[in-house]
Amino acid sequence: MNVAEMLKNVNAECHPATDIDTVLVRWLDRGQKIISSKANFTWLRQYGYTFATVADTETYSLSPLVDTSKIIHIYDKTTPQYVQNMNDNEFRMYEPGPESTGTPYLYRLIGFSPVLNQPTAASILTMASSSTADTSINVNVQGLNTSGVFVTEAVTLNGTGSVTTTNSYTRVLSLSKSSKTTGTVTITSDAAAVTNVAIAPSDRSVNHPLIGLYTIPSAAITMYYDFTMAVQTLSANDDISLIPEKYHDAIELYAIFRTYKHMNNTSMAQITAQEFTARVDDIIRDDKQPAANWSLNSVDQNATPQIARLSTYFPRGD
Repeated sequence: MNVAEMLKNVNAECHPATDIDTVLVRWLDRGQKIISSKANFTWLRQYGYTFATVADTETYSLSPLVDTSKIIHIYDKTTPQYVQNMNDNEFRMYEPGPESTGTPYLYRLIGFSPVLNQPTAASILTMASSSTADTSINVNVQGLNTSGVFVTEAVTLNGTGSVTTTNSYTRVLSLSKSSKTTGTVTITSDAAAVTNVAIAPSDRSVNHPLIGLYTIPSAAITMYYDFTMAVQTLSANDDISLIPEKYHDAIELYAIFRTYKHMNNTSMAQITAQEFTARVDDIIRDDKQPAANWSLNSVDQNATPQIARLSTYFPRGD
C-alpha cells in the first residue's frame, strides 16, 4: 500500500474530528522506522555493492541506503578475506600505526558525508536537474574554500541547464536542496571529471556513511559490502514503504495508536499500542523461519564440514 491508502485506513479506523493527514504521514513514517529498527530483517538486506580503493587513501563513502545501526559486511574477494569492524574509540586506543599501508583488514565508521566523492582539488561545483521544471529551487552548499575557510552559498537551479558555485571547494561539508524537486539533481566538480553526488527528487540531502580502512590501502582493490537498508522516509501520497506489504498493517497500527492518543482516547490507545507491539513480534518471528537448529556434526578427511539439520525443532520465538 502507498501512503494515501494507509491514510485512508487510519482515518476510517479512528475518525478524527479534523484533518490531521499531515501529522498522520509523520506517524506512518515513524512506525515503519520503529519496525525496521527491531531486527536485522532479511528483506532489507542488500548484497554485492562495491567501492574501489585508491593507494594511500584511508576514507571511503558507502551507499546512502546503508543502515549504520546494523552490521555491515565488507570483504575482499581477491585475498579473499572479510574486513573486520572496530569502533573508532577502540581503534584510537589500539593505535596500530596510522601510516601503515597494505591490504585492509579493519574498518571503522567515522561519520557521514553529504557527497559520495569529494573534489580531488579546489574546484567549483556544477549542478543541474534532470527536469526542466526545476528552475526556482536553491542548492545550499557549505564547505572549505581554497584558503581552508568555511564558506556558504546558495545556487539556484536552472532546470537541465548547468549552474555553478561562486566559490571553489576543497571539501564539501553540507549540501542540500531547499525543497523537493521534480528531477534528480547531479553535482559534479573538477571540470565534470568527478561526480560528487546525485540527489533524488524526494530527498533534500544525502548522507553517505564514511568508513576508514586499516591498513591504508597500498593499491587499487575492489571491495565488496553487504548491508541492511535504512527505510526511506514516507512523505508523499504515492510513497511505498520498503517493508513488505503484508506487514503494512503494523505501520498503520502505530499511526492508529498515535491518533487515539492525540484524540485523548486512552483505552483505545493502549489497546492499539499492544496490538502494534504484538504485530512487530510476529514480523520478527516470521523473519526467523524456519525455526530449526543446525550443527556441524562431522568433518571428512579433507576437513570439509558436513552440515546436518537436526530433527528437533523448537517452537517459534525460541
